[in-house]
Amino acid sequence: MQKIRQRVSAYYYYFFKMPHYSVRYVNYSTGGRRNHATSLIDIIPPSGGNLTAGDDFSVQLFESLPCIGGDGLSHFAFSAVSGSASGNLLNFNPVTQHVEVGDADINVLVVYYPCGSGGTGDGVFVDAFNLDLAQFSDSDFVEIFSNNVLDPTKTFNANEYGMVSTTTADRMKAFEIVDGVDFLNWTKLGGASSVDRDYQLSIDERGFIFAFYEKKPSLPPPTIPDLDLRFGWIYVSPGVKVDGGGFVIGPRGPVPVGPWGGWFVKTILSISRFFNKQKGVNQETTKAAAAHLNTISKKLMK
Repeated sequence: MQKIRQRVSAYYYYFFKMPHYSVRYVNYSTGGRRNHATSLIDIIPPSGGNLTAGDDFSVQLFESLPCIGGDGLSHFAFSAVSGSASGNLLNFNPVTQHVEVGDADINVLVVYYPCGSGGTGDGVFVDAFNLDLAQFSDSDFVEIFSNNVLDPTKTFNANEYGMVSTTTADRMKAFEIVDGVDFLNWTKLGGASSVDRDYQLSIDERGFIFAFYEKKPSLPPPTIPDLDLRFGWIYVSPGVKVDGGGFVIGPRGPVPVGPWGGWFVKTILSISRFFNKQKGVNQETTKAAAAHLNTISKKLMK
């Protein structure tokens, strides 16, 4: 009976594509190595389950939660949602997050500052966050430049421990691509964002500065408007314009064109002079142009 229930559940999930959700409320830890499953401490036990496409899934965001392993409160930093029908969601305000459910699984990560995070030593904490997965990245993501010269030690500390000293005014440069996704912006938690991959640190600057990444949407292929030939629309490839051959595109598709040995340019120039400057064009050229354009028009209309 148990196997039958499992099979029915599997078939139901397959045919109805029930998306799964997971939600975590975590403290961001600044001790030890950056990420590697050690920088996030669950404040509330993770939760999960199945949803139905079209649902309005709500995630409650608390302004603060009790510290784990200490006194005081952990304050809200940001929340991230991947897999929603409306795309990735990034929120820096502790208000209820409404998530439109589609066919994809939904991952929610709600991040809180470390307990007692008012001070950050002699610098800033840095990290990389993958919005497509709603999780921090373990990968190297930044280079640190002192006086415009790459500083290997500071670069290592930033990528390994997530810490950059600000005893000097250094420049951080985020990688363009991390884990196969594209740089989106630098965001200083509680501050401003910048789409520039270069972030200039100030002397004695403090805080948390994260580089966010997500896959850029692919551009749709270029389209050619389907206009009627009677309006005079036609596309001529550059090769044809220089007598090297190519193609002509009209509302019914492309037509290959071979090299014309200067005929095309001469004809167009003659017609242009006739219509734009009202100068005479010899009758033979006009007839030849009309005949050839008529042939192209017939091919395009097939």
